Amino acid sequence: SELIAAPGGGKVAWLLNETGARNIWTAAAPDFKGVRLTNYTRDDGQDVGQLCWTPDGKAVIYVRGGDLEFLGRPAPNPMADTAGVDQSIWIAAPGEAPRKIGAGHSPAVSPKGDRVAFLLGGQIWTAPIAGPGGPSPLLQQRSGVTAEEIRWSPDGSKLAYVSDRGNHSFIAVYDFASKSLSYL
Repeated sequence: SELIAAPGGGKVAWLLNETGARNIWTAAAPDFKGVRLTNYTRDDGQDVGQLCWTPDGKAVIYVRGGDLEFLGRPAPNPMADTAGVDQSIWIAAPGEAPRKIGAGHSPAVSPKGDRVAFLLGGQIWTAPIAGPGGPSPLLQQRSGVTAEEIRWSPDGSKLAYVSDRGNHSFIAVYDFASKSLSYL
């Protein structure tokens, strides 16, 4: 499921449930022979999904854990893991172990390929894809206001999202250069 083509073509990624162990597979032209990108070996009940490629097509960003069908609900823990479970953004590239970027869901990779924006607790967070630094909140929404449906501008200078206020919504646009917010 979740078949997705890499930017520029030539590669695809998809999710395969192998007797309960959910893994991401990739294939590249010209033969498109499937290769496992992640190596989750057991059915631990943790969902995997929301796949997206980095702009250079070298890595896949995805969400592991939580309830991807009903976002915002507590993360299911069917194996009763005493360490607990969470819903997190991960990145995987061929030949490298998957790396956790931060807790959250709904990743949106910047067209520049330098960072990923995602949602956590109805707020927008960003994190660098490579290099130093960890996740940080982009904006602090007021109580009762949640962010949804993140989209980058083609040049990666702005981030648009739905600002849901319960009984109505706005489209909000954050400009990284001016650090300003506008509503449509």
